[in-house]
Amino acid sequence: MIMPMRYGWRGVRLAQVLCCGLALLCAGTVVDAATVYKWKDADGKLHFSDKPPPDGTAETTQIGTSRDPYTQERLEQMKAEAEANSVRREVAKSVAEEQAREAEVLAAHCRDSRAKLESLENSRRPQFINEQGEREFIDEDKRAQWIKTAQDEIDKHCR
Repeated sequence: MIMPMRYGWRGVRLAQVLCCGLALLCAGTVVDAATVYKWKDADGKLHFSDKPPPDGTAETTQIGTSRDPYTQERLEQMKAEAEANSVRREVAKSVAEEQAREAEVLAAHCRDSRAKLESLENSRRPQFINEQGEREFIDEDKRAQWIKTAQDEIDKHCR
Protein backbone atom coordinates (compact mmCIF):
# COMPACT_ATOMS: atom_id res chain seq x y z
CA MET A 1 0.00 0.00 0.00
CA ILE A 2 1.50 3.35 -1.02
CA MET A 3 1.17 6.09 1.55
CA PRO A 4 1.28 9.71 0.35
CA MET A 5 4.17 11.54 1.90
CA ARG A 6 3.18 15.20 1.98
CA TYR A 7 -0.28 15.22 3.52
CA GLY A 8 -0.63 11.63 4.75
CA TRP A 9 -3.92 9.78 5.01
CA ARG A 10 -5.73 12.92 6.18
CA GLY A 11 -5.07 14.55 2.80
CA VAL A 12 -6.24 11.45 0.93
CA ARG A 13 -9.42 11.33 3.03
CA LEU A 14 -10.09 15.02 2.36
CA ALA A 15 -9.61 14.54 -1.39
CA GLN A 16 -12.01 11.58 -1.39
CA VAL A 17 -14.66 13.51 0.51
CA LEU A 18 -14.30 16.50 -1.79
CA CYS A 19 -14.56 14.33 -4.92
CA CYS A 20 -17.65 12.54 -3.62
CA GLY A 21 -19.23 15.85 -2.59
CA LEU A 22 -18.51 17.39 -5.97
CA ALA A 23 -19.94 14.35 -7.76
CA LEU A 24 -23.11 14.47 -5.67
CA LEU A 25 -23.40 18.22 -6.19
CA CYS A 26 -23.10 17.79 -9.95
CA ALA A 27 -25.57 14.92 -9.92
CA GLY A 28 -28.01 16.97 -7.89
CA THR A 29 -27.90 19.92 -10.28
CA VAL A 30 -28.39 17.69 -13.33
CA VAL A 31 -31.13 15.48 -11.95
CA ASP A 32 -33.27 17.80 -9.84
CA ALA A 33 -36.02 19.75 -11.53
CA ALA A 34 -35.90 23.48 -10.84
CA THR A 35 -38.50 26.20 -11.03
CA VAL A 36 -37.43 29.35 -12.84
CA TYR A 37 -39.39 32.56 -12.39
CA LYS A 38 -39.61 35.07 -15.25
CA TRP A 39 -40.96 38.61 -14.80
CA LYS A 40 -40.59 42.22 -15.90
CA ASP A 41 -39.87 44.93 -13.40
CA ALA A 42 -41.25 48.49 -13.36
CA ASP A 43 -38.52 49.65 -15.81
CA GLY A 44 -39.45 46.93 -18.28
CA LYS A 45 -36.33 44.81 -17.66
CA LEU A 46 -36.77 41.06 -18.02
CA HIS A 47 -35.58 39.02 -15.00
CA PHE A 48 -34.98 35.30 -14.46
CA SER A 49 -34.51 33.89 -10.96
CA ASP A 50 -34.91 30.79 -8.85
CA LYS A 51 -36.78 32.90 -6.28
CA PRO A 52 -40.16 34.50 -6.98
CA PRO A 53 -40.35 38.29 -7.31
CA PRO A 54 -41.53 40.31 -4.31
CA ASP A 55 -44.92 41.06 -5.86
CA GLY A 56 -45.45 37.38 -6.77
CA THR A 57 -46.43 38.01 -10.42
CA ALA A 58 -44.19 35.86 -12.56
CA GLU A 59 -44.32 33.10 -15.11
CA THR A 60 -42.92 29.80 -13.88
CA THR A 61 -41.00 27.30 -15.96
CA GLN A 62 -39.70 23.87 -14.98
CA ILE A 63 -36.23 22.99 -16.25
CA GLY A 64 -33.93 20.00 -15.89
CA THR A 65 -36.60 17.43 -15.17
CA SER A 66 -35.42 14.08 -13.85
CA ARG A 67 -37.54 11.98 -16.22
CA ASP A 68 -34.59 11.43 -18.54
CA PRO A 69 -33.71 7.68 -18.28
CA TYR A 70 -30.01 8.32 -18.91
CA THR A 71 -29.88 10.82 -16.06
CA GLN A 72 -31.65 8.43 -13.69
CA GLU A 73 -29.32 5.60 -14.74
CA ARG A 74 -26.27 7.80 -14.20
CA LEU A 75 -27.58 8.85 -10.79
CA GLU A 76 -27.99 5.21 -9.75
CA GLN A 77 -24.45 4.46 -10.97
CA MET A 78 -23.06 7.38 -8.96
CA LYS A 79 -24.92 6.23 -5.85
CA ALA A 80 -23.53 2.71 -6.29
CA GLU A 81 -20.01 4.10 -6.79
CA ALA A 82 -20.36 6.26 -3.68
CA GLU A 83 -21.45 3.23 -1.66
CA ALA A 84 -18.59 1.14 -3.04
CA ASN A 85 -16.13 3.93 -2.21
CA SER A 86 -17.51 4.08 1.31
CA VAL A 87 -16.99 0.33 1.75
CA ARG A 88 -13.44 0.58 0.33
CA ARG A 89 -12.64 3.43 2.72
CA GLU A 90 -13.88 1.40 5.69
CA VAL A 91 -11.81 -1.60 4.63
CA ALA A 92 -8.73 0.57 4.09
CA LYS A 93 -9.27 2.17 7.49
CA SER A 94 -9.48 -1.20 9.26
CA VAL A 95 -6.39 -2.47 7.40
CA ALA A 96 -4.47 0.67 8.36
CA GLU A 97 -5.53 0.29 12.01
CA GLU A 98 -4.40 -3.35 12.01
CA GLN A 99 -1.05 -2.42 10.46
CA ALA A 100 -0.61 0.32 13.07
CA ARG A 101 -1.30 -2.19 15.88
CA GLU A 102 1.21 -4.66 14.39
CA ALA A 103 3.82 -1.92 14.03
CA GLU A 104 3.23 -0.92 17.66
CA VAL A 105 3.73 -4.50 18.86
CA LEU A 106 6.92 -4.84 16.79
CA ALA A 107 8.26 -1.54 18.11
CA ALA A 108 7.61 -2.63 21.72
CA HIS A 109 9.30 -5.98 21.10
CA CYS A 110 12.25 -4.18 19.50
CA ARG A 111 12.59 -1.83 22.51
CA ASP A 112 12.46 -4.78 24.91
CA SER A 113 15.06 -6.73 22.94
CA ARG A 114 17.41 -3.74 22.80
CA ALA A 115 17.03 -3.14 26.54
CA LYS A 116 17.72 -6.81 27.27
CA LEU A 117 20.83 -6.77 25.05
CA GLU A 118 22.10 -3.58 26.66
CA SER A 119 21.54 -5.02 30.12
CA LEU A 120 23.38 -8.25 29.22
CA GLU A 121 26.31 -6.40 27.65
CA ASN A 122 26.71 -3.81 30.41
CA SER A 123 26.19 -5.82 33.57
CA ARG A 124 29.16 -7.38 35.31
CA ARG A 125 27.31 -10.36 36.73
CA PRO A 126 23.98 -10.94 34.95
CA GLN A 127 21.32 -12.48 37.10
CA PHE A 128 17.68 -13.46 36.96
CA ILE A 129 14.98 -14.75 39.26
CA ASN A 130 14.27 -18.48 38.81
CA GLU A 131 10.96 -20.35 39.30
CA GLN A 132 11.56 -20.71 43.04
CA GLY A 133 11.90 -16.93 43.37
CA GLU A 134 15.62 -17.13 44.05
CA ARG A 135 18.26 -14.94 42.46
CA GLU A 136 20.48 -16.92 40.12
CA PHE A 137 23.68 -15.71 38.45
CA ILE A 138 24.45 -16.88 34.93
CA ASP A 139 27.82 -18.03 33.64
CA GLU A 140 29.62 -16.55 30.63
CA ASP A 141 28.49 -19.28 28.19
CA LYS A 142 24.85 -18.73 29.02
CA ARG A 143 25.39 -14.96 28.91
CA ALA A 144 26.91 -15.24 25.40
CA GLN A 145 23.97 -17.41 24.33
CA TRP A 146 21.44 -14.87 25.66
CA ILE A 147 23.31 -12.00 23.96
CA LYS A 148 23.16 -13.88 20.65
CA THR A 149 19.45 -14.58 21.12
CA ALA A 150 18.76 -10.92 21.92
CA GLN A 151 20.78 -9.79 18.88
CA ASP A 152 18.84 -12.24 16.67
CA GLU A 153 15.57 -10.80 18.00
CA ILE A 154 16.78 -7.27 17.24
CA ASP A 155 17.81 -8.27 13.72
CA LYS A 156 14.41 -9.91 13.20
CA HIS A 157 12.10 -7.24 14.67
CA CYS A 158 13.95 -3.93 14.45
CA ARG A 159 14.09 -2.10 11.17
